Amino acid sequence: MNDPTALITENQVQFEDDDANSASASARRRVFAKELRLMLFGYGDDKNPFAESVDLLEDLVFEFIADMTRKAMEVKKKN
Repeated sequence: MNDPTALITENQVQFEDDDANSASASARRRVFAKELRLMLFGYGDDKNPFAESVDLLEDLVFEFIADMTRKAMEVKKKN
C-alpha cells in the first residue's frame, strides 16, 4: 500500500523563522515555558528564572527538534 510518510517531501516541510512573523513566533513561544522553568528550578536556579533564560532554552529545544526532524527525513529518503 501507499506509505503516508512518502507523501511528505522536503519542499513541503517548512520551518518558521523567529523573525518571519511576530504573531506566530509569540504563539510558538511558551509551549515549554512551564516545564523549562521547573527544570531550571530543579537544577538549582531561582524559582522564577529570567524570562530571557527560558526563551533561550526554548529556542534551543525547538532548534533541536527541527534538526532531529530533518535528520529523520534524510534517513527516510535513503531507505
